[in-house]
Amino acid sequence: MTLGSTARVHLFEARRLTVGPQELTPAERDFKLSWWSMGDAIDAVAQGRFLLPAGPLALLLAEREARDVNGS
Repeated sequence: MTLGSTARVHLFEARRLTVGPQELTPAERDFKLSWWSMGDAIDAVAQGRFLLPAGPLALLLAEREARDVNGS
């Protein structure tokens, strides 16, 4: 849930993806795909470049999980 909203948000982390042709549904045709490294994504969080409030939280949690897994 985000502040000021009762909307439920589901966040998913994908790893080891490969680039291929987009297969968008009609409802997704205006979506823009962006590929960022985790470091670039965390920088975007710090700079406030996210439209959805849950995105920064998801990235920070994923970064923390990666650090815990890697023992850093």
